[in-house]
Amino acid sequence: MRFIQNGTFKPVGSDTELTADVRILAATNRDPLLEMREGRLREDLFYRLHVVPLRIPPLRERADDVVFLAEHFLRDFAEQEERGASTFTEDARREFRRYPWPGNVRQLENIIHRLVLMSDGDSIGYDDLRQAISDSDVVDGTNAPTRNTAFGAQDAKPVQVEPLWLTEKRAIQAAIDACEGNINRAAGLLEVAPSTIYRKIQSWKSAGDN
Repeated sequence: MRFIQNGTFKPVGSDTELTADVRILAATNRDPLLEMREGRLREDLFYRLHVVPLRIPPLRERADDVVFLAEHFLRDFAEQEERGASTFTEDARREFRRYPWPGNVRQLENIIHRLVLMSDGDSIGYDDLRQAISDSDVVDGTNAPTRNTAFGAQDAKPVQVEPLWLTEKRAIQAAIDACEGNINRAAGLLEVAPSTIYRKIQSWKSAGDN
């Protein structure tokens, strides 16, 4: 705390106080304000760190960024692994934008690395991407709903898959009900910022879907 406040510290085993001119950037996937109110984050630490708060939306809210990051990882891994894959087909690009990416950037990077290693050609297509995502869901245990889950083997019955926005709405409403209307507590349970819930509710009202 003294270091954050004054920028001074003593190395282990030394009596000499040193000064460091640094800027601290702290990141979390939880709501710091809620964590402080619930007693899981020290109040004095919160106010020392929470000077210029920045919220970085998850990949599912940044469809265009997904393709940009995917192309960046593709170039890096293709060079690193000395592979020929250099581009994505248009249907693969559409799938990048459509998939919700529950594992965010780490999942995206992992899948691109896998695609590069498994690719035999210059481009990566929709089927390649779907297979990599399916493998990722199984390994990570995410079981995220995808187009492929709607149809299994030829003799299997179709599975009813509801739209992602409806699943999201049900989850948010269930959390709000469980917290007796307390948005901040509901956001804590869902591990999102309260502003995300407020924005979702407003968008549903604007669409007439109360």
